[in-house]
Amino acid sequence: MVVNHVRISKKKKQEEASASENQSQYPFPELSSSGRLEVTVLTKPTVDELGRVIEQLQPDFVYLQGRQLEESGEIGSLIWEEFDLSSPEALCALFSSKLPNTVYLETPKGENLAEALHSKVTLIAGNL
Repeated sequence: MVVNHVRISKKKKQEEASASENQSQYPFPELSSSGRLEVTVLTKPTVDELGRVIEQLQPDFVYLQGRQLEESGEIGSLIWEEFDLSSPEALCALFSSKLPNTVYLETPKGENLAEALHSKVTLIAGNL
């Protein structure tokens, strides 16, 4: 599951689609795989929507991307228009009893958030 706060212009989307049709940006080796990967992308969800989707899907991998700063294009903290996940308490409250195997945080200074999630995993495991 991917959660981001990105506004991409139509022109940029068309350019990216055109570039990917012509050829890959990077030379990838031939890959073979089996199995299934399901990706759910949420763009600027509400807190309730995000919590509901996480509870329903119980994904193994969650990627949270902070807000893209318009001036610099850099990634900012996990704050969207309607909610703020930049505090450890808010982020941990998002996940009920089951945490995904992997939570990838693309946000500056995410160490405190990662430590809080790790502590929550330890607490949940201790209560089993």
